[in-house]
Amino acid sequence: MRRTIALLAVCLAGLASAQTSVPKRAKALEAWGGDKILGEWTLRGTELVHGRIHPLTITFDSVFRFREDATGPMPESEGYDLEASWTMNGSGVPHATSYSDHDFSLINFYVMSGQWTSEQSPIKVLSEKDDTCEIALSEEGPKALVTLDGTTNLPTSMHYTGSGGTETWTYANYQKMDGIQVPTLIDHMAGKNHQQIKIRGSKFAKNGKASYAMPPIDNTGYKFNSATGNTIEVKRVFGYLFVKPLINGKDEGWFFLDTGAEVMVIDTTLAKQLKMKTVGNEEVSGVVGSVNSDFVQGIDFRLGPASIKNASYMTLDMAPFSKALGMKFAGICGYDWISRVILDIDPTKPTTIGVYPGGTTPMPDDTSWTTVPFLGFIPCMTCQFEGDHEGLFTLDTGSGSTVDFFTPTVNKYDMMKDKHLSTGKTGGAGGSTESKGGSIDWFQFGPKRFVKPRVIFQITGEGEFASTLSAGNIGMGFLSKFRMILDYQNSRIAFTEISK
Repeated sequence: MRRTIALLAVCLAGLASAQTSVPKRAKALEAWGGDKILGEWTLRGTELVHGRIHPLTITFDSVFRFREDATGPMPESEGYDLEASWTMNGSGVPHATSYSDHDFSLINFYVMSGQWTSEQSPIKVLSEKDDTCEIALSEEGPKALVTLDGTTNLPTSMHYTGSGGTETWTYANYQKMDGIQVPTLIDHMAGKNHQQIKIRGSKFAKNGKASYAMPPIDNTGYKFNSATGNTIEVKRVFGYLFVKPLINGKDEGWFFLDTGAEVMVIDTTLAKQLKMKTVGNEEVSGVVGSVNSDFVQGIDFRLGPASIKNASYMTLDMAPFSKALGMKFAGICGYDWISRVILDIDPTKPTTIGVYPGGTTPMPDDTSWTTVPFLGFIPCMTCQFEGDHEGLFTLDTGSGSTVDFFTPTVNKYDMMKDKHLSTGKTGGAGGSTESKGGSIDWFQFGPKRFVKPRVIFQITGEGEFASTLSAGNIGMGFLSKFRMILDYQNSRIAFTEISK
């Protein structure tokens, strides 16, 4: 009898061990409840973003496609159709997302929807410890930590390192909607910026008809007048490019032409004079810090033959730039306008830039296109540099540097070791900070190898130049060596080296 009891105890112990070893992902899948449901869910609610409430629609299906659409004064959309992920802001010009943007888009959505729990989803669970799962799309990609409630096995929070540092998502007030558990209150903190999603209701269809593909360009408010010609005036100062648009038909001053600007920018005082409508507010990450800024709308922006009316503008005091360069500055021309046209920036034509409608180009016979994906709304390329290292670099006509190596890259490869360094200042929106200058053995940009170039080593702990998501930023010190034809709508740039 004792032997039987002993054996029973062993069996029960083994059963208990087997039960406690059930993976967290499997428990979360059972708690979510949607693994055996085929069809399409549509969630409706609101999103607090840029300091304003926007109506929100979230649609996804059982084969892991999704899209999110926030409508309102500063609309935003993103989605994934199993072939590509994409994003579109108020510019109306969408583009495919790549690198960390692609990974975080999918990670954010699948955790929120609960679909991360399925082993058929793109999400991989790399490890589990206590109530935490480390997840990613791949071993090499960015990773996130999801914490589950010990009782319900549903996510309560997620953390990862994004472009602005540590980002935190929290999930609360779960309700069962059309067979699945949905967090109806979702908070996202990125730096000082707060995004909040509230889900109000759900609708399910066995045969969904939503489109998950990247939407076409929205041309509302955009005009191209070929009769005005295909060139605009440009002023080149210290490697920077400056253009002079008409604001409501009037010359208000110079604008930086800046591929590194994800948004349009207008001088704070000018925005008040023009009585522009405030439509949002956000803590915006600059190169070495952050700045709190309003977003405004309500002007006609015309630069050469191309004009836009519906853009949002970040407000920024341009007086320091005007004082430093001895020119009257009114703002920064960024993604919203640049993405609308094809630009031909030719250093052999120092006073003009070619401007052509999207879909047409003055492509030289001896030039080929280079695919340039986007990081955020900034074009980027993979480049190589001394030590046979490789990294992702953003392309920034708003920088006068050759290349700025970001702080994490400088530290990772100990790039300042045994170098003769100078001390300088790096500045922009968000302030200025100390940086170091020195030479590296070589830098490979496309087909051209720069030998012994002088570069900037960033040592800041804040802002975009402290990002771990790219290795650095290429400025006009390198870009001005090429004739560049920018075609954002097809994610490509043509580079033709200028002969000496």
